[in-house]
Amino acid sequence: MQHHAPDLPATTHTDAVAVLGQGRLDLAGAAAAGARAGLAVTVNYALQRRPGGRTLMADRGTVRRDLVSALAATYATSVLGRRVQDMAATAPAGDPVVGVWSMLVKPLLAYSAHSVLPTCRQRSGAQGTLRTNWIQDLIGNTEGIIPAEGESQLLWKQAGLLTFRDVAALALPRTPRNLPWYVRMLGDRERGIAAALRHDDIIAAGTAIDRETAAIEFAAATSERLAATGLWHASTTSDDDTARGLLESATAVYALERIASRGSWFAANRQMNQRRAQRVHLELHRHREHLGAHLGELVAGFDIALEVFDAPMAAPDYLRWWQEWAGWPSTPTGTGIASVSDQAQP
Repeated sequence: MQHHAPDLPATTHTDAVAVLGQGRLDLAGAAAAGARAGLAVTVNYALQRRPGGRTLMADRGTVRRDLVSALAATYATSVLGRRVQDMAATAPAGDPVVGVWSMLVKPLLAYSAHSVLPTCRQRSGAQGTLRTNWIQDLIGNTEGIIPAEGESQLLWKQAGLLTFRDVAALALPRTPRNLPWYVRMLGDRERGIAAALRHDDIIAAGTAIDRETAAIEFAAATSERLAATGLWHASTTSDDDTARGLLESATAVYALERIASRGSWFAANRQMNQRRAQRVHLELHRHREHLGAHLGELVAGFDIALEVFDAPMAAPDYLRWWQEWAGWPSTPTGTGIASVSDQAQP
């Protein structure tokens, strides 16, 4: 007996793809939320802990530089995720563009969170390894998100193959006409890879070994350009001078770190001479310093109620939390604890 697939309405496939796309956007949002939570508890702890009773963790370059990079990336990806969710909410039913955007956004936000959260765990020392501080569970969630609803590299591959012929179509609404030079450089790399792909040239994609991996490089470049553009737009629309300055510096750190990590690509394509390289390093240093002086304000912008975690790293005094949990009769002396409320005001 032969079995035949039932005749389905023409809209069934489109509706299914739309639901899948929305699911990917939700997973992306969950990954970004996990990164924000991990940073909130880590910065809260870093503004209290004084290893050896001396310098605050947050004031140590080994901690501060990584937290600055993680905060810039999390702001950029969070803003992009929210912008694309807003686009999806107003798009016509079954709009295939939503599916393409979700294939770009979900890998970027998941991979970014997967970089941020282990950083939080490692910089927090032994505290970061304890499940009571939630970071380990957040990492586990992110590792589940990466392959969910389509393995992330495959999504980037598919998005790259679908879009490399029309780069201009992938623009956020209300993109500012004038963008900083470092955001434009991300766009230059994206367009350079796309132009090469149109001529079946995979060498221009840098580390690609075939057409599919070149498509992944192109999609990653597109995603990063969109994230930097979205964050820059957020800075231009802020009514608060302090917030505007921090968002501008976060945009610069996010874009410049990606330029620096791909310096060989820019040099090979005659976009990175000695003078440009020096400018990248100087600007990156300046903007990192600015963000590093405002860690508390940056995590306050996440608007996360730390008390819901009921965790030592999320507490106003992590030693007091352990004291009460363990039933210690008094706080150990000579710990050099600084109250977080004294160190960072939103």
